[in-house]
Amino acid sequence: LPPDVNAHDLHHRVYQPPKDSVPEGTYIENVDDLELVYVILTHDQPEATIRLIESVYVENRTKFVVHVDGKEKADETFDRLVEYAKEKNGERQLQEGGGEYIRLVPNANRVRVNWGGFSMVNATLVAMKTLFGLDYY
Repeated sequence: LPPDVNAHDLHHRVYQPPKDSVPEGTYIENVDDLELVYVILTHDQPEATIRLIESVYVENRTKFVVHVDGKEKADETFDRLVEYAKEKNGERQLQEGGGEYIRLVPNANRVRVNWGGFSMVNATLVAMKTLFGLDYY
């Protein structure tokens, strides 16, 4: 990064397009009303995924949907992230009165991902279904 720029400023920068440039009813007047959702595709190293989540988490502003590769070798990663999500979601509900902020794609819906293949797109779409609560298919 340039000497006069720090990671905090980049992460918390605000951009708001001109109000007349977006469709009616879609403009967010107050940027504090905006929530970010990160979709994370992972396959191993659950602690790295946890560090990623913790490094970009902003209280009451960010949510996460995590898809763990459907291959058997990723089962340990899935189990660790389920444990982590239960722990963190439970803490948030107790401390902040908030709801779930880390959601994992259910085990039955995990996609066997091949790097660079359509399965990556499919895994992302499955994660989006999970985000919107449509993962009961």
